[in-house]
Amino acid sequence: MSHNQRETILEKAMSLYLQFGLRSVSMDQIASELGISKKTIYRHFENKSTLVHEGIMRMTEEVACFTKSIHDKASNPIDELFAMDDAMQEYFTTTHERMLFQLKKYYPETYSHLENIKRTEMVNMTVENLERGMKEGVYRNDFDAQVIARLYLGQANMIMNDDFFWKPDLDKRRLRKQALLYHLHGIVSDKGRDHLKNKYQE
Repeated sequence: MSHNQRETILEKAMSLYLQFGLRSVSMDQIASELGISKKTIYRHFENKSTLVHEGIMRMTEEVACFTKSIHDKASNPIDELFAMDDAMQEYFTTTHERMLFQLKKYYPETYSHLENIKRTEMVNMTVENLERGMKEGVYRNDFDAQVIARLYLGQANMIMNDDFFWKPDLDKRRLRKQALLYHLHGIVSDKGRDHLKNKYQE
């Protein structure tokens, strides 16, 4: 049962971390919830930092599979970006945000590793979207996809920074849509602009 038990521990730990926070959940609590000894957990994970790291990496893999399924289903690159934005809005709740805040504070090495993965994956995914859009004629073909992808990543990071958007009554969903429209209006062709206007403009 070694492999299955390891997976069960990871799953239960991440569930508890999301519910109560990384700092609050002890190895004793995880063991108690699973009805096993703490020693059993340590047979699979060297310490709590290792357990947190592997749990976060598992969550990252799940998000990657999730975003790939959206990419595969999208009828065109513009629809893909809107579908991705809606999905991320639903997936990353306030609970996830709190956990990431604690990860940054208490497990900085794992947080840094996660940010590097996110940066690489988002840039690659955006470049792929841009190149597809140019090929299908919904985006212009006179820009550098690598540069635009990094600008888009910077915009996404800025939206998440409360120092820029601190207003308490600010509708984050509307903010994200405005940012996405801003990004798209800078790159769409006439064909893409028509699709954008007909389907997504308020």
